[in-house]
Amino acid sequence: AALLSGLKEVKFEEGTTQIAERLFKDCAALEDVIIPDSVTEIETEAFYKCTGLKSVEFGKNVEVIWNGAFRECTGLVQVELPDTVTRIEQDAFAGDTALNKINLPSGLTYLGHSAFWSCTSLTEIEIPASLEKTANEYDYTGPFAQSGLKEVTFEEGTFQIAERLFKDCA
Repeated sequence: AALLSGLKEVKFEEGTTQIAERLFKDCAALEDVIIPDSVTEIETEAFYKCTGLKSVEFGKNVEVIWNGAFRECTGLVQVELPDTVTRIEQDAFAGDTALNKINLPSGLTYLGHSAFWSCTSLTEIEIPASLEKTANEYDYTGPFAQSGLKEVTFEEGTFQIAERLFKDCA
């Protein structure tokens, strides 16, 4: 990542199917990312500690956001995820302290532990009816632990609340 340290904007070529693990880790100057429709997965820690990241434009076919993909992107304020996202893995947006708005996609079925841990500016969220489970391994932290959540709404048609969804919310 040291070679990419001054990089400010990234636009991936159409045909790219995944964004590689740790590809932009520690690229603090990176501000804008455009992800094409061909991408289906954003790998582990792909944008970890991109503290200057302000905007991410997601393609229409992203399905999985892996562990820590956007962890500690402290400049990220709003995220608009496509409805094709079915899994947001552990720590995906953890430590994104400026994040104050994110939509959970209508197709989301799994939310990993600590996915939004310490997102202290995130004060409200709508939980989609499609959400079936969170990581419920022994003693893991809930997806919204130590976040700023004050208001939670559930999509109409919700029949169950996933286990440990709000564990360790203050």
